[in-house]
Formats: sequence, C-alpha cells, structure tokens
Amino acid sequence: MKSLKPIVIGLLFILLGVQTKAQNVESIAIRPGPQDGYDAEVRTDMDFPIWHDDDFIANAWTVNLGAFIQRSLIKFDLSAIPSGSIILGARLSLFCNTTSGHQQLHAGNNSSYLLMITSDWDQYQTKWDDQPSTTLANSIILPQSQYKTQDYLNIDVTNQIDYFHKNPEKNYGFLMKLLEEETYSSLVFASSNHIDPSKRPLLEIEFISCVTPDPSFAFSLTGMPKEVSFTLIPENNTNYWWDFGDGFYSSLLEPVHTYQTQGKYNVCLTASNGCDTITTCDSVNVCSLVDAQFSFQNYQNSVSFVPMLNDPEAQYTWNFGDGFYSYLKEPVHQYNSDGAYLVCLTVSNNCNLLTFCDTVRSSALGIDAQSVEKQVNIFPSPTDGIINVTKGGNPVNFQSLKVIGMDGKLVFEHGDFTSLNSAAGVQFDLSGFANGIYTVLLLTDQGYLNQKVILCNKK
Repeated sequence: MKSLKPIVIGLLFILLGVQTKAQNVESIAIRPGPQDGYDAEVRTDMDFPIWHDDDFIANAWTVNLGAFIQRSLIKFDLSAIPSGSIILGARLSLFCNTTSGHQQLHAGNNSSYLLMITSDWDQYQTKWDDQPSTTLANSIILPQSQYKTQDYLNIDVTNQIDYFHKNPEKNYGFLMKLLEEETYSSLVFASSNHIDPSKRPLLEIEFISCVTPDPSFAFSLTGMPKEVSFTLIPENNTNYWWDFGDGFYSSLLEPVHTYQTQGKYNVCLTASNGCDTITTCDSVNVCSLVDAQFSFQNYQNSVSFVPMLNDPEAQYTWNFGDGFYSYLKEPVHQYNSDGAYLVCLTVSNNCNLLTFCDTVRSSALGIDAQSVEKQVNIFPSPTDGIINVTKGGNPVNFQSLKVIGMDGKLVFEHGDFTSLNSAAGVQFDLSGFANGIYTVLLLTDQGYLNQKVILCNKK
C-alpha cells in the first residue's frame, strides 16, 4: 500500500484577537505521485482492480459495441495536519488528462458527483462489484464541461476535508461518477499516476494549527484575611474553570477568592480550547501573612526586642548581629561591647516567611535607667504632638536625638549638637504621626538614654 506524504508549501503567522499568544495559520499542498498516491478505477466490464492507470475518470462509453460505466476513487492522507486543528479552507484541483487513452476526453452530458466514501476500500483489490458505499450528504456536483480539455480548479471541499480531519478513522476519500451515467458522457482527469506532476490531483488546505491550552497558574495572599488572588497567562479562544477546593467555583479569568477558614486547599484550573482540555492542580495554603518588623528598648548594654505582631503560629529567629541568635518571641540580649549592630528578625509560619533588619546601638557604659529623670527632662507625656527635651543644667552632653516608632523605624532625628546642648534644649512636633507609643533615644557622652512618650493627637 502506498503512503501519502504531503508537501508543506507555505507558512503564515498572524495574530488572532488581543490575547497574549498567537496561533499559526498554515497552508499545505497534498499532491501525491505514483509511489504514494491512493486512487483506483472500477468498470462494469472489468472484473479486476485498476489502480495503476493515469486517469481519474467518470465515464459511460462503449468498447466493441459493448457499453460500460466507469467510476474513480481517491483518498488523501491528512495526517500532516495536527489533531485538533481548525480547517479554514480546502480546495481540490483536477486537471484534464490530455494524453489519456480515452481520446474523447471531456464529452457529452458529463455533470458529475464527487461523493464522500463511507466504507473502507483497497486500491489493489477494489472492483465494480465490491466498490465502497457513498453518501449524498455533503456531495459536490462538478458542472458540465465547457470544452473537452477543461481543468476544474479550486473545487471547494472544505466541509468534506474538515469532516475527514475530525474523524480520521472515517477518511475514506471521494468517489467521482456521472450524475446521469448515459453512454458517451465522460470527464477525464489525470490521476496521481500521471507522468507529468503538474497534472496530478492537487489538494490545498489552510488551517489553524492546534495550540494545546496551558492551565498553569500562580497565586498569592492579598493581605486581607483568607483572601487569595489567582493569575494566569491568558490564551486565544480558551475557556477557564476554577475549582477552589472548598466547594466554590469561578469562570473568571483571574479571580480573587475568600476562604471561610484557614487551611490547605487543592485548587484546580481547567483550560479548554478547540484543541484539548487540560487540568492542573496545586496546593494553596491559606493562612495569615507574617510581619517581621520589631521595636526595641535599650537598658544600659541590654536591649529588649518585641515583634510588631504576636502570631501564635509563627516561629521567630533573631540574629543580634554579634554572632548570637535567639528563637524566643521577645528576647532580651546583652551586648559585650559598645557599637552599632544590625539586628534581623525572621518570622515564618505555614504560609510565608519574612525578614526585617534594623540598626541597634549598645553602650556598655550606659546610664543607670533610674537616673534618666535626673539627667534629662522629656515632657509632656502624653502629648498632642509637641515634645520638649532639656538637660536641666546637668553635666551631660547630647550628641544626637532620635525618635523611634513602635515598628522600630526612625520617625525623627536631630543632630544639631549646639541646640541640643543649649540651655533651652530642643522642641519637636510629632503631631503628623499616628497615635501610639514612641521611644526618644538620646546619645550622650555617657551612653544612651531612652524614654517612652505617648502621642495622643486629638485631631
């Protein structure tokens, strides 16, 4: 049995729609020759297969005064078109066999059917008495020829080729026969066995190649309680169906879903287009986002640390910047020498992991906390915004003043030594900040001084 090997003659890329991925519009020409063609004839007066003739013919004639009827069969291999592709158009061109042994060529009342074959056949065995069945559904009528060497170009066979492509197990090809099989009528075309390649049947097909849908997706917690955002890369002509794993579903492209309870959910996305339907699933852990910010308080050469959020499910890892670590939630660390240390807190739970770092200064010579009020006055507290800092005439020299929020971040800094050490002291305004507890951190020639102030801005 011969095999069909189509020749790719063209490839054109176009963009379809406004989505992110394009599909290919391709054209192929299938024009088999003597070695790979699949065609045959059947005649009422010949009880043997005819598969090597160079005619593709519909004929009712006589020989030696004996009448006979002749029909032809042909099948094209469509396997070069990827499964699931969309057939845009198919055109069949048949060329008159001007060197045929049927020298009358096109003659008589030769309007003919091109019928879809509905049962299997073998070109090496098929004869008139066992020719395959056909159907009038989707039949094509070839009009009567206008002259005896007429070529029939670009016959529209889109519906037939589309059916054969979608149902490859039913691709039995075409049978050509006269509408009225009256004597002395004929259409004589060349078959795939013709010596001249330009005379052989030519099937040209344009199609959109199949693009398998991609159901990959990503997800992230939005920061709202138990709310998850889902994203994907959209594709042309593709439908999406989300199963959130909790009994809820969505056909939105990129939904945001709120779960009722924390936990792990098996989320599945099904992507479907004309090519295929594919589902992918992933485990989504719905829990609270952690926060690694922290505040700290100096007590001479010891520093106490407090996380901003108290998450009972979280794990805490402190790096004090001096080679020591702690897994306590609220540790107190004693430094062995003065200096600035980069302290980092890593907080993790079943949902995510975050690290936050801040600079902490330690003074082994630190001033006794009980003598702070004797060394410096910081008032009022509570305050609606205005804070005063004075020395009260004590023999301590200020070097810098910082105000730290409860998140451990610097909100105010004063580095003017002259005004810091003046008799009038320093006044600054925190009314633009959120109400809460702030730490006034003073660097002096005798070490650090710390004092809490409460901001209660009635505005």
